Formats: sequence, structure tokens, C-alpha cells
Amino acid sequence: MYVNYAGIARFGFAIYAEAKYLVKDIKKIYQEYQKRCESTNAPDIDFEALRYLSLTAEQAAILHSLEYFKVKYDVQPEKDANVRKRKKNGWTHEQKSMVPHGRVV
Repeated sequence: MYVNYAGIARFGFAIYAEAKYLVKDIKKIYQEYQKRCESTNAPDIDFEALRYLSLTAEQAAILHSLEYFKVKYDVQPEKDANVRKRKKNGWTHEQKSMVPHGRVV
């Protein structure tokens, strides 16, 4: 497995730089939510909108299939056959256990 340390460091710095803006935005949104709850005396949760954040069974199967093939692709360049077999068996078993009925699309 190849690790791009420079890319990981760059990603870490980007996350750190963006974190302060995210915290400000989240605080602002939470304060607005609190004001709305205080004015109506009830939490304002739109459960209809929450359904757009969930995956259907078919979408979940496709997502897990993509993860499964990503693992297969990652295991292929491994030179040691024992390590390759151990990685493939462990990772693919974990992926298949998450897919409904253990099937991969």
C-alpha cells in the first residue's frame, strides 16, 4: 500500500483551516434554531426533509458494491500472497456483511 504523506498533510491543514469557519457557521445555525424553538415552544424538525438524507436499499447496495470493488482494487498490488489473502478475506467479509442479503450488485 502506498501512502501519500504530503497529500495527507495538505488535507489535514485544509481541514484545520476550514474548521474555524465551520464552527462559526454551526454556532450561527444553532443560535437561529434556538431562537426559533423559543418562539414556538417546540422543536422545529422537518421529518419529511430527513428522508432525503437516507439511502434506499438499492442505493445502499450500490454504495457497498463500490466499496467492495475499491477493496479488491486496493488488495491487487499487494506482493505477499498471505497478506493479500488476509486483507481480502477480512475486508470483503466486512463489506459483504453490510450489504443486504450479502449480495454485491
